[in-house]
Amino acid sequence: IAASNRILVEYQTLDERNQSRLMGVEGRLQLGNSGWSVGSTMLRETDQEILPGVDLAGSPGTRKQVAGLDATYTPMEGMQFSGEVAWSEDAIKKGQAVDVEGTWTAGVYAHSKMKVRGRYQQIASGFEGFERLDRGDREGRWGWQNETRRQDLREGEVGLSYALGPANVEAIWARRTGDGAGDRRKVQLQTPLMQYAYEHIGRGPKGGLTRQQGKLGGHLGPVQSHIRGSLETTTGEGVSRSSLFYASDPGGARLDGVRLSELAWDVSLGKRTWNLRTEIASRMIKQREAVWRDSLTALSFNQKASLDGKGWTVLGTYDQTVSHMGATVRIRRVTHLGRTRINFSRSGYSHELFYRASSAGVEIHQPVYVDVGRGLGTYVWEDVNGDGQKSAEEFVPDVDGNFEPVYNFAGAFFPVREGVMGLRLETDFGRLFKKSQGLLAGLSLDVSVQADRQTTSNAMGPWQLLGPDDGVDLQNASRDVGGRLHIFRHHKRGSLQISGRLRDRFDRSFYGGGRETRATAIFAGRLRFGREADMDGEVTRERRKRSGAEAFAFDILTYAGQWHGLWHPSNRWNLRLGMEAGSDYDRQRALAVRHVSLQPEMVRRLSGRGRARARVDLTQVVSSSSVPIFLGMAGGNRVGRNWIWRMGVDYRFGRYVTALVSYDGRKRPFLPVIHVGRMEMKAVF
Repeated sequence: IAASNRILVEYQTLDERNQSRLMGVEGRLQLGNSGWSVGSTMLRETDQEILPGVDLAGSPGTRKQVAGLDATYTPMEGMQFSGEVAWSEDAIKKGQAVDVEGTWTAGVYAHSKMKVRGRYQQIASGFEGFERLDRGDREGRWGWQNETRRQDLREGEVGLSYALGPANVEAIWARRTGDGAGDRRKVQLQTPLMQYAYEHIGRGPKGGLTRQQGKLGGHLGPVQSHIRGSLETTTGEGVSRSSLFYASDPGGARLDGVRLSELAWDVSLGKRTWNLRTEIASRMIKQREAVWRDSLTALSFNQKASLDGKGWTVLGTYDQTVSHMGATVRIRRVTHLGRTRINFSRSGYSHELFYRASSAGVEIHQPVYVDVGRGLGTYVWEDVNGDGQKSAEEFVPDVDGNFEPVYNFAGAFFPVREGVMGLRLETDFGRLFKKSQGLLAGLSLDVSVQADRQTTSNAMGPWQLLGPDDGVDLQNASRDVGGRLHIFRHHKRGSLQISGRLRDRFDRSFYGGGRETRATAIFAGRLRFGREADMDGEVTRERRKRSGAEAFAFDILTYAGQWHGLWHPSNRWNLRLGMEAGSDYDRQRALAVRHVSLQPEMVRRLSGRGRARARVDLTQVVSSSSVPIFLGMAGGNRVGRNWIWRMGVDYRFGRYVTALVSYDGRKRPFLPVIHVGRMEMKAVF
């Protein structure tokens, strides 16, 4: 066992009629100075499938495991060999994979270097890893992606590169058998003034893909200019198997070929503190069904200006694209994108302003909520209108929910203008006026504004983003304005904080097209009593309102107060007591809800080796009506007694071994208890 070795063991379980278990073991060992390094990995996962209304007790569910051995050998400087063998197995199939790679790097002459590398992979059709990152990267290099592998895959690659000063030339040849069989050849040349790359992915007589990319440019004093171009041609099965966006034809007919071409020219003028840049680009996509025909042609123009100096940063960009789509019916579309950003910073003061206006599209979609099991989701369903139908507006956030949202996209959208604005202002008067004393020395102010808007009209000015207009042209809008004032911020005995926030949103697709508004005011303070105790308190007033249809409209006024006290009787003990009380009143339904919470907590330090924690949250909720409370009233708790208890210990056994054990329990009225346990142990050698 050497100091560079590490052993990590993780185990996680979740059991509530459905089960999910994941276990992993990993080890690595350096064999002295021999140049050898060996390692092993094992992962195992089991899942219990959830079927509503079906008792799955004793069901085998699904399982999956992967095990692997790997080794690396470095016989001399610049030479390295590595290999890995892995096995996978699940309830349906099993398979194995082999990966061997070698590299050799050597200097030929002064200022020159040559590198030779080779790699061989063999992957059985039944092999399946836990993730697809390596697989996606491999398939991307071959220009297509096989979602289901029906044959064993063998792939070999040889590469040679030679660098002479700043110039570099590289050649790659690869061969592949099995699904997506073919060969790949690539040549690349790079110098300070030019770059060129040629790549061909062939599938014999069934077609293939050819890419060519080039760039030429340089600079003369403060002026820089570049010309770049690319040409990609795909035929036969290179189209049907391609992972690029043209892999599917909207008309359903199989394409004989696709050609993409792009040509761009840019010129920039500037120095270290300022810069102006202009770019013009042309892009064309053609489909071939007997002869080449136009399907998309686009011309884009980009202008960018920047300034950076003396604390100021100014950035502005503008893009315009004119595109023509379709072969028989030509559709012309013009899109715009303008952005500006202004920053200023100095000691004690900084601000940032961002504004963007663009052409965009609103996709027609509706959320779909899926039952994932009680306590595993973030939403619950409340039948507000009593019709028994799960409408999208009837799902509300809940910490112990059993639904998760997904979205059903209709695939259609309509064009809109979009505007986004952000503003941030931070001022610390104690740092801004360094000689200040008293109240001014501990005073600071933070202000932030964020707003966005999507509309079918051209009303995109910053002043219109902040306005509450809900006209027929408006599709989506949101606004968030907040401010925070610190008093005695750096005082050792105590501090005060006053904050306010106004948030609203509008979405014509939801809640009957009503705007939802939330206004919050908070007054908070903290006092310190020497080194042994301190306490903090907070008073909140909040009003939430949503207009629209009666079933989904509300007008809730909330008052809440909380207090926390912390006492350090010794260096090993921390005792904390929290209390919270609040009331919610929904004017729309004449519904009043009150809640009181008690939160004791204890922390015990374990002689510098860790700590033990224990906490209990008890919340009592009463309501003036039998109408179910929802919409976040009473902090998401139910009428009656709500219990949450937590216990945990983290401990360091030695210099390299640590352990963690935790347990959480939750009890809501009229619902069974939810238990969540976790145990973790780590050893590093």
